[in-house]
Amino acid sequence: MLIRFALENFMALAGRVQLELRPPAGADAAGSSTVALPDGSLGLSRALLVGDNAAGKTAVLKGLGLLRTLVLAGTRSGQPVPLQPNRHLPIEQPTTFELQVLHGGALWTYGLTIGRELVESESLHLSTGTQGPVEVFTRARLSPLIPSTSIKLGPAAAAERERLQLFASATRAEQPFLAEALRRGATVLAPLGVWLRERLQLVRAEAKVVGLAARCAREPAFARFLSELLAAAGTGISEIGTTHARVDPDYFETEQEKQQVVAALTGYADGFVQTDDGEIIAERDGRFVDLYKVQLRLSERGPGGGTAYVPLSELSDGVLRLMHLAPVLYPGAATAGPPSFFVDELDRSLHPRVAREILARFAAATPVPSSAASDLHGPAQLIATTHDAALLTAVAPCEVRVIGRSRGADSPSRIGPPPAGLRGEELAARFIAGTLIPADAIS
Repeated sequence: MLIRFALENFMALAGRVQLELRPPAGADAAGSSTVALPDGSLGLSRALLVGDNAAGKTAVLKGLGLLRTLVLAGTRSGQPVPLQPNRHLPIEQPTTFELQVLHGGALWTYGLTIGRELVESESLHLSTGTQGPVEVFTRARLSPLIPSTSIKLGPAAAAERERLQLFASATRAEQPFLAEALRRGATVLAPLGVWLRERLQLVRAEAKVVGLAARCAREPAFARFLSELLAAAGTGISEIGTTHARVDPDYFETEQEKQQVVAALTGYADGFVQTDDGEIIAERDGRFVDLYKVQLRLSERGPGGGTAYVPLSELSDGVLRLMHLAPVLYPGAATAGPPSFFVDELDRSLHPRVAREILARFAAATPVPSSAASDLHGPAQLIATTHDAALLTAVAPCEVRVIGRSRGADSPSRIGPPPAGLRGEELAARFIAGTLIPADAIS
């Protein structure tokens, strides 16, 4: 569960902005969906991020995606770190990320300041109770004149200190230590890696039907859910199935290309390779691995009761967007642990009723203990950006976050809760009028 994300010097965001997913101090949390955190505070399992066009809403999502990539994939030796700094700041100024998540009943707080050629600083702290956070590691630059850093291990790394010290000595200057340690199998840091890799789900605004055919082929329950979802939304689609054809050896230009695809899929239960006309999956038969191409098969029932098949190219933007959001809505999404969904432009191409129903799926009447949020049946989390003012009446005011500027286009963006005491209808009215800004940005 995402509790806080901050970044500085990224895309349109020049100064530090912080998305805090705790209810504001003293705010009325009635009607909100919350989880009790180990430090005694509450975390929001549902939040809406609103703001003007080009205010930086999408930049927050993309920044979270970049941090995940830096941690899970690392950097490449001898190549500049692929940052997207603000174009009005000096090219040598680093980008800063800060992440706090609830996973496994513990709060993980990770910070990274990185430039195109060097990690300037890095830290990780762990909190499992009301006591203060315990240091796992810190990393700092030795001197402004020396392009290297020193990594210091803290008390929370005691169980694996010798291995981590070895990993630290092999970490390149431009490589995050967390990325290096996860790549080498550090168990003490593994939970944070699991959250970034498996729990964090970023859903872009562009509707792309990617991976659905492979998932429907492997999970009949998901295929049934997708069929029921589209039928209930009045799309005219009555059933979704898949075609399943063995890949002809002549499909690949060379045997080496085929073996590369097999190697890429082997060991990944949910892996697939996207092609122009379907998805390739691997299935093992004894010692052999066979490749199959799967495609979605959508059925539409006509006025006379007959059935016709609808190609994806003929679907409306709204239907494609609903299919794109299906993994967010699937009740079985939490079977492997509660995911955190960050959806850009939730209202895009959707009927207002459908968007409100999506928000309602993430509502909880009472605070959920943090222990429940760490097991297989804990609540999922939804963070969504939107331009639909009506959706502000579908959530509690303390679940709204506003990104905006207080003194015109030249002032830095800020993210914060709306002014206290406003109801949903008042928030919607101010948003439409262009006068809704974060409470702490009011001068």
